[in-house]
Amino acid sequence: MYSFVSDPRYSSIKAEIDYQEGNSQELLRYVTRDASYAVYSRHIIYERYLNERHPSEIIAYYKQKAETFIAQKNRKAYRHALEYIKEIRHVYINILKQPKEWETYYQRVIVPYQSRLPAFLDEWKRGVRNEASI
Repeated sequence: MYSFVSDPRYSSIKAEIDYQEGNSQELLRYVTRDASYAVYSRHIIYERYLNERHPSEIIAYYKQKAETFIAQKNRKAYRHALEYIKEIRHVYINILKQPKEWETYYQRVIVPYQSRLPAFLDEWKRGVRNEASI
């Protein structure tokens, strides 16, 4: 069955099998290269699963996704970017135990966006307020 679902048309089924079987390397490839965001519905589950198993690779993926959304320069995209930025922070601080790396990323990438893109800063502040109320 696994060879049958290796056809690109069935990649979401293959990804689910990889997830259930613990084949994190194949799932990582699916999430970071093969799947488009709209194609697979379990992206959050897969990404969080990969946080623990492939933190460096998933951070690179999150950074690319966040910067792609920010480049769209609209509030909806900024909100999506912030979800990825939260995951970057989570992986750096809670999984890799590298808060200095998070701070470096924040200072080099996020702070400049905040100063150049007022709407991004507004969404950032809104996200921080919402996170504090949880």
